[in-house]
Order: sequence, then C-alpha cells, then structure tokens
Amino acid sequence: MAATLLLLFASAFFSVVFPWMRSIWVVQLGCVGIPLLVLAFSYRGQISIYGLPIKLRAATAAVCLGALTVVVNATVVVPLSPWQGTRSSAEQLTQEPLWWLLLSFGLLPAIAEESLFRGVVVRAFERPLGASLAVLIGALAFALFHFSMVLALPMLVVGLVAGALVVTTQSTAAAILFHLSNNSIALYFIGNRYHDGFNIPWLMSLGAVVLLAGFLFHSWLHVHRVIS
Repeated sequence: MAATLLLLFASAFFSVVFPWMRSIWVVQLGCVGIPLLVLAFSYRGQISIYGLPIKLRAATAAVCLGALTVVVNATVVVPLSPWQGTRSSAEQLTQEPLWWLLLSFGLLPAIAEESLFRGVVVRAFERPLGASLAVLIGALAFALFHFSMVLALPMLVVGLVAGALVVTTQSTAAAILFHLSNNSIALYFIGNRYHDGFNIPWLMSLGAVVLLAGFLFHSWLHVHRVIS
C-alpha cells in the first residue's frame, strides 16, 4: 500500500510539467488509474474495496452533500484560507466548453479519484487503524494529490465528507455521486462568480456549515456504534 501511494504521488508530481488543461486526462487516467491497477493486481485476496450498490436515500444525500460542500468551501473555507487563487485561472475554466468541463472536471475525477482514495485507500486503512483515521488519511492524501496550496483546504473538506459517506453507506458510488455533484456545482459557481457576481447569503452559508458538521458527526456516531 505504501509503495502504491508513493507511485501515486510521484506520477502526480511529474504530471505538473504538462499544461494543466491538456494534462487532466493524463493525471486522472495515469496518476490514478495506474496505481489503482497496481493495487488490484498486487493485493488480490489481501484487501477488499467498497462496492457500488447504493440505496436511493444515500444517493440523494450524496448529491445534496455535494451542494452543501460547495457552499461551505466557497463562503467559509476559501475566504479563510491563507492561500488564494487567481482570477485568471478561474476565468480560464469558464472559457472551455461546458461538456468538456463536466466530463474532465466532473465525471472523470469523480470516478477515478473516488475509486482509489475512498474505494481502496480508506478501505485498506479502516481495518488496522479504524474508520475515523482511515477517512482522515484518505482525505489528506486526496488533498495533497492536487499539489495546490489553494486547493488544499477545500479538497481536505471534500475528502472528509466523501470518506464519511463511504464508511457510512459502505458504497463507493455514494462518494462518486457526491464528488460529481460537488465538482459540477462548483463549476457553475465559478462561472457565475466571475461573470454575474454570484453571491450566497450568509444565512445559507451558516445553514450549510451546520448541516455538513451534523452529517460528519452523525457519520462518526454511526461508525462507532457499528464498531461497538
């Protein structure tokens, strides 16, 4: 597992030499896909992964949590972060076709990253270290994988929520739906923020923080009840 994680970060590190917009498929298919295949063939019979079956209630919750996470990151985490992004990088995103953005920054990362970080990594660490530490390790690895100080804290929040979803529902599909919802809504938010001045009322932000914190606490209680 340690060797595979090293391969993951090494491949991601070397990918930064490519222009970021053109290398997104290289990063996802190469930096995530290759370590995932290595894990699948190296640890057959030694580790298991979370399955894909998911109940409608869990799927609905995953989509809603994606929206809540966007609000929390956009109105609380990013403004409070010591690292701020540039307007030009956000505007560059909005110049790309919508279908390309949704495919490259929505569907592809949701499937590739969640299959690895939550479907395999969290699962592998859950048994020896416990669900809480496994979720934290998966979230930290996910945040570091993006090699961006600007994205570090928002991605840590995304990783924590995705990990909590997986250990609660025992389904990788829940994390994939959450990630897809989060990225798709974030793309919409970025476009409106820089073109139409999209703002979120403070009361909505507060409500999102409370609901998201409540879910994480509920997930923690659920996991510890199952263990005990």
